[in-house]
Amino acid sequence: MKIYVAGGGGRSVATAAETVGRTIAAKANLAPTVEDVAPASAGDPSGTVEFYAMAVGGAVTGVAATFGSVASMTLTAFLVVIGNAAAAGPVGRPLLSSFYSTFTAIVPQGSGVSLLPSVSHFGGHGAQTPLVTLAIWGAAGCLLASAATASRMNYRAVYERCLSPAGRDRAVLRPGVLSPAD
Repeated sequence: MKIYVAGGGGRSVATAAETVGRTIAAKANLAPTVEDVAPASAGDPSGTVEFYAMAVGGAVTGVAATFGSVASMTLTAFLVVIGNAAAAGPVGRPLLSSFYSTFTAIVPQGSGVSLLPSVSHFGGHGAQTPLVTLAIWGAAGCLLASAATASRMNYRAVYERCLSPAGRDRAVLRPGVLSPAD
């Protein structure tokens, strides 16, 4: 009996499929042979990938620039605790609980773990949803960072206008000038 697995889709899922196949073969008195139709690469033997940098860095940076450190730490905690577990890298999606399955296509780590095996082992089949998810996270991070930068640049322009000769009587003090209270 031939047992087909896809190691590139995750070692845990491939091992589970092989175990089920071997059990069935043993009950039927058949000799099992295993064929890995999409093996993991030598550089990635467990069928997982380095997914932390895929859109996570941009999103956290954008949130930090726009909303501050507390919001950035909250997003980071969510992505580490929920996102990494929902990515299903080491265990594979079929073995996730329903709670983590809910987040697997939403978090960038889950999309990264889905995208790379889709492209490297399955000819791009199933790559559209992870690509869109990563693009949304990346675009959101860029948009937030750009908005934060633009608002700071606008603040600087307003501040410099207050320092211009026409705006010297404004409430903002010029550099090197002490307030009357000092």
